[in-house]
Amino acid sequence: MGLLEQAIKGEPAPIDFRDDAGFRQQLWAVMDPAVLKHTIDALHSKPLFIADGHHRYETALNYQKLRRQQAGSPAGLHSYDCVLMLLTALEDPGLTVLPTHRVTTTTLPSYDRVQSLLGATFHLKEFPFTGATQAATRAKFIEAMRTNGRMVPVFGLALKGDSRYVTLSMKPAHRPPAQASPRAKLDVSLLQQLVVTTLCPSQEEQEAILYTKDDHEALDWVAKGTGTGALLLNATRVSEVQAVAMAGERMPYKSTYFFPKPLTGLVVNVME
Repeated sequence: MGLLEQAIKGEPAPIDFRDDAGFRQQLWAVMDPAVLKHTIDALHSKPLFIADGHHRYETALNYQKLRRQQAGSPAGLHSYDCVLMLLTALEDPGLTVLPTHRVTTTTLPSYDRVQSLLGATFHLKEFPFTGATQAATRAKFIEAMRTNGRMVPVFGLALKGDSRYVTLSMKPAHRPPAQASPRAKLDVSLLQQLVVTTLCPSQEEQEAILYTKDDHEALDWVAKGTGTGALLLNATRVSEVQAVAMAGERMPYKSTYFFPKPLTGLVVNVME
């Protein structure tokens, strides 16, 4: 049993409830100085990857620098020298990374034009549906995207007013070379470079894109007219996030959604 787990063994969680999504949220406060010291010592030589929230971390560093300048670089530790973090092991089986799908809201080309624009780079496989078969076809489409995506980069496409789902499987000649950077090999990077910029070439069109982690929500937005097209992708693997960080690179915009998340406000850092 781990050090922190041993410290709370047998103690009821002072905060214990289920959130709106039905997930149980529990929080203990470990205050024993000896346990905290052992924990700090154990983590001292370990690498720490910022998987989510690097903008907040950089803001905290800038705020610390500003406050220290204003205070004349005082001695000791102050509240602005600290920032709240949630630490979890990369190998934790409960750590899940969900994809962040793109839903366009500006006018897209017709499907025939999409075929012409993307056909040289991707194999397009169609999943046509009717009102009666849409749910079953959607399930097959998503399963195909997930299964085939384990071997090659595969994306999903749905267009407003078009009764078919389409998988886009990258052709071998267009896949990133082995020596490409970890960031360049990410599905989300390839989607942006090869699909998004092709279908939404202007900055204005790309800024109008909506994002969701839910497959069905993305497709429903298109079916109901909220969006003009859904671009689905498979989740980034934790090992890929680690590889990008080890290479000194940053993850692309809206590339991961770590789940589940503790609720904001369970712990508050009171600033001076």
